[in-house]
Amino acid sequence: MLSLSLSNIAPPAQAGTTTADFLTWERKAQVSFLQVAISMAGIFAAQVRPELARCIDNWYFKSDSITDARNAEMLRQMPQYKAFHPNAVVLGFIEQACGKISG
Repeated sequence: MLSLSLSNIAPPAQAGTTTADFLTWERKAQVSFLQVAISMAGIFAAQVRPELARCIDNWYFKSDSITDARNAEMLRQMPQYKAFHPNAVVLGFIEQACGKISG
């Protein structure tokens, strides 16, 4: 089982959407959120670390079956991180797979 170290990424959400809220959304909305969040991380990474952007692309977008598998795995594990913003959790998965986005 994956164990994310979110303490280095973000504190638990104090206001706004939490992963607990996110988990109540319809599956289609959850998948859309994940795709947008990972796309934005890839766009940011492309500006500062192109090799990281390539890793994100291969890790998540290489094929539809890989994307589906990553979504299923993230959604399966997200209940462990209910107090955090879902973007922080997504970032944790990205960093687990590809390394730190920032310095």
